Amino acid sequence: MKTIVVAFLVLTGLEVPASECSNIQYLDAKSQGIEVVNDRCAKGNEVGLGTVFKLSPDARLWIKSLPKPETDADFQLVCQNGSSAPLEVTVSSLFLPWITPTDLKNCTGWVDHKLKCDGVHGGSNAFFCAIAAIKRSETAGSGQLAMSTSVKMRNYSDHERQAGIDEIFEAIEPEVGLCRNLFQVDGKITVHWTVDSMGRAESVMLSSIESEDGRFSNCVEAVIKDYRYPATRTGQKFTRTF
Repeated sequence: MKTIVVAFLVLTGLEVPASECSNIQYLDAKSQGIEVVNDRCAKGNEVGLGTVFKLSPDARLWIKSLPKPETDADFQLVCQNGSSAPLEVTVSSLFLPWITPTDLKNCTGWVDHKLKCDGVHGGSNAFFCAIAAIKRSETAGSGQLAMSTSVKMRNYSDHERQAGIDEIFEAIEPEVGLCRNLFQVDGKITVHWTVDSMGRAESVMLSSIESEDGRFSNCVEAVIKDYRYPATRTGQKFTRTF
């Protein structure tokens, strides 16, 4: 559907300047319950000015800045619909923090890298977000190793495979920290997960957390499953404390 819409816009002279589509990326795999409308960018999950995210009740939105050669970190922003009603968020700027809640007026503004908004009928924490700058990996070679899903991975040495796994752990930790900041979860957590023979994560389980309603666990699970791990003949099991 997105391809058809973009083609129509180009034919009618309404294409978006490339500069508007080179700043922000929608992370579909880490989001849930999101419908993207009015996105006029042609490449992948890039989004531009005027894009609207429709969040179903309890939905999570995750977006990030596109990598720039002059920086060594990318900004990632995650938001949660904490209400029982659908909400809309609009990409209103190409500069941080990019988005504006459409229907919510009683917001705190960005304080300590977080935003909180009450509902139109007075409910607290109807919508809340957290943002962080996350440094990109400096070891590009092992990054290619870690993210590959090819069966050729089985021919790498144990040392090379472990280097790829260690890099994934380093990348996961600040993203788990973003989930923690969003849901205000203190202390360390232990995560157990299995990886199939093609390097896909599954069966993610967190150690028990007091006063956790499942949304934090779902956020962490989305981070873990977003990565591809070194392929093996029999799969692997991991336990990691973040």
